[in-house]
Amino acid sequence: MILYLPQRGMVKSRLYLPSTVEAPPSGDAGCIGFDFGGQVASAASAESSQSVARNFLLTHLTGSSDAAAGSFFLQILHQHGAAQRQLLSKQMRLDLVAGGAGNPLILKSPYLLAAGDTLTVAITNTGNDGVQVYNFVAANIQVAAWGVYL
Repeated sequence: MILYLPQRGMVKSRLYLPSTVEAPPSGDAGCIGFDFGGQVASAASAESSQSVARNFLLTHLTGSSDAAAGSFFLQILHQHGAAQRQLLSKQMRLDLVAGGAGNPLILKSPYLLAAGDTLTVAITNTGNDGVQVYNFVAANIQVAAWGVYL
């Protein structure tokens, strides 16, 4: 069996496929969006949080930025009750973690967010976008978590 995955190209192994999860018939495709429109200046950080209204099975991540690739680092935090969990082991470059719309990052295992949980995206700008060569001070960044509402 030969498969095509946007991040890997042609793959001859099932090891790269995400786990299959059957969503109930009442499941609706959905997106949790985080918009950092012009809020993240050079050498600054910003966070955006969204509360999950009902159970959400996270399957894909996408992101975009109008700044130079590699100048932003991303961390995703999941708050469940009093416990907080990092979805990434450390801050990672936005362009490596969140694929684009035509090339999303497919999670190897879907991640369940229970109703009432909070998903937080923390962005750190390590670039020097305030230099006059680029002619802007802050960058627009969007991150989207895609999945199924259960």
